[in-house]
Amino acid sequence: MFGPYCPIYGVGALLFLLSFGWLMKKKDVKWLNIVKPLLIFLGCMAVATAVELAATYILEYTKGSWPWQTYSRYKYNFQARIALSTSVRFGLGGLLFMYIVQPLFDRLLARPKPKTINIIAIIVLIIVVTDFIITKVTGYTPVLAGT
Repeated sequence: MFGPYCPIYGVGALLFLLSFGWLMKKKDVKWLNIVKPLLIFLGCMAVATAVELAATYILEYTKGSWPWQTYSRYKYNFQARIALSTSVRFGLGGLLFMYIVQPLFDRLLARPKPKTINIIAIIVLIIVVTDFIITKVTGYTPVLAGT
């Protein structure tokens, strides 16, 4: 796609929220508050790694390759599709997203009226769908690493 966004990160962020949003809201269990960051880290690590692995199979099937074949250089990897090092970074990124980025978005989006948020969401949706259609019609394919 032409725009400055990466759909796979958006999918990962939504899956983090769907998978662990309930856990973030739990405040009344003291022992859970102690282990919650570890659970969020491990959960985000697992979810993001599963999404990445699935994406490699989908991209290989549809495009013949996937962009991150450089994972073969990592000491612990699976078929150059996923690697332990990147999975740990996904877990850390998930912590950052769940504890800092998402609460910031919640505060920012609490201010405008719901109608304003809906208009913004529709505009963003139109931009992304238009980008997707243009990308599909023009046949644009980014250069994949390792190909």
